[in-house]
Amino acid sequence: MTLQETADYFYNLHDIECNQKYNDRLSYSFHLEMVVKMAQKFKACLPDRYEKSYPNNSTSDRTIWDEIITGCLGHDSIEDARVTYNDLEEKFGTIAAEIIYCCTEVRGHNRDERHSKEYYEYLAKNDLAIYVKLCDICANVTFSLLSNSKMFLKHKEEHEKTGLYLYREEYKPIFDYLDTIFTL
Repeated sequence: MTLQETADYFYNLHDIECNQKYNDRLSYSFHLEMVVKMAQKFKACLPDRYEKSYPNNSTSDRTIWDEIITGCLGHDSIEDARVTYNDLEEKFGTIAAEIIYCCTEVRGHNRDERHSKEYYEYLAKNDLAIYVKLCDICANVTFSLLSNSKMFLKHKEEHEKTGLYLYREEYKPIFDYLDTIFTL
């Protein structure tokens, strides 16, 4: 499956099948595309080895970068679009399914419970999932700042609680970006 076909799949899933909105008025694919753009912005944080092809159980000639972009596009699909891990693994392979699964919030009555310490500890076990989640956070923070959303303060409050900065030094430019935004 090409990356365009992958994008079309997740856009259709969120925008059409679930009729999901971002910020109550934008198609959800707007957010997914923002996450991809953040991944492109911070691509220099990733090792060059992620450009190489590798054998995958579902497709050939995919790179780890393809898996990351699939993770960016699908990061909310389990929690928001009722897709299962098995569905994702069958369609996109194990690496992308794992990234998406690790980015999926845990059960909870509220945002604090869904973003628990255990959630971030589990997420931190997958280097690629950390990268995708950080790109998701950057997209949400940037949008909330630009739209003057009350979520900006919530994101700022959560920023240091994630603990993700403890796990991957090479992602420091992403944290520097967030730190700069949060000082505005």
